[in-house]
Amino acid sequence: MDTYLGLRLYVAFYLTVGVTIGTLGGFFAGRTSGMISLVIWASFTFVALVVALKGVIVLIDEFASGTE
Repeated sequence: MDTYLGLRLYVAFYLTVGVTIGTLGGFFAGRTSGMISLVIWASFTFVALVVALKGVIVLIDEFASGTE
């Protein structure tokens, strides 16, 4: 059994949620116009990046602690 299966699922979940949030932001921003569209897109993109980076940071931290 792969010892990193749980870690991979954890990271994949966070990356998938991040991409989904970013997609929803693009959808909602496309339905409005003007400055509101930019604000909606920027806020959803920021949240998507934070969520996706959480998964990447956990992955890097796990590999860094495994090489000590």
